[in-house]
Amino acid sequence: MPLTELLDPEILAYAVSLLLAIGGLPLLVATLRRLRTQGLGLPETGAWPAVGWGREQGGLLFVLIVFVLQNALHMAFGGLTAWLTGPEGHLPLSPGGRMATLSLVTVAHWIVACGLVLGWLIATGRARAETFGLTPRRLLRSAGRGAVLLLAAEPLIIATLLAGAALHAWIVEEPPPVHPVLQSLGEHPQAMHIVVLFLTAGVLIPFFEELFFRGILQTTLMRLGNATAAITIASVLFGLVHMGVPTSVLPLTIFGWAMGYAFYRTGNLASCVVMHSVFNLMSLSMALLPHMAGRTP
Repeated sequence: MPLTELLDPEILAYAVSLLLAIGGLPLLVATLRRLRTQGLGLPETGAWPAVGWGREQGGLLFVLIVFVLQNALHMAFGGLTAWLTGPEGHLPLSPGGRMATLSLVTVAHWIVACGLVLGWLIATGRARAETFGLTPRRLLRSAGRGAVLLLAAEPLIIATLLAGAALHAWIVEEPPPVHPVLQSLGEHPQAMHIVVLFLTAGVLIPFFEELFFRGILQTTLMRLGNATAAITIASVLFGLVHMGVPTSVLPLTIFGWAMGYAFYRTGNLASCVVMHSVFNLMSLSMALLPHMAGRTP
């Protein structure tokens, strides 16, 4: 096969996915065996000793209120973005500029959502920052644990992504939808927009999403006394937030469970933030492959 065909972006993407799946398979098997024989195990020293605001002040009702608040903010910020940058919007932006703006607005949305909830909990004395995994202790070790668990989760994530894409193509008879940010990045790869997207989607959004789903929601659900249920509920909510691309809901729920497990084990937000950040950066890089190969889709 000619070298030019081997460098085809689609072939490269499948090759990278295959390598990740093969490389993570032994880790996945080992992790599943450990979960089957030992359960979740006891969490290491981290945020959990700082948890002290009681079951009666947490639980499902609090999670529901916070999740509704997050979605209300999401719709409000999304409506503002559409009003400003839509086809008949008030800001004449290029497609790449609209995607960069959307990423910045998404960051602002998560800052407001996390800030309101954290500010209220800390101001009322119900928790400290360390309660939500915001601790410098065991930072590098927690980040390393997250990187290993990301590789272990890759076989399941890739398998469900491919299965979902195949099922969608079979039922709808067309390729599954692509996330608008990834599509725009591949079609309009301008330097400034690339920098903004990599900074927001690769660093800032993972931090605030993990602070929300793992730091706030999962930690709150832990008050109910069942760590498995807490991780699972937070993970399902994480997957449902990404309903914009339906074929991604199950893979991202699995990914969310892996991040929740990493956070439970370490008690440090660094573990799941590293997982989320690396995952997003890999997705963005894949979207840039056509441009890097000298052609667009």
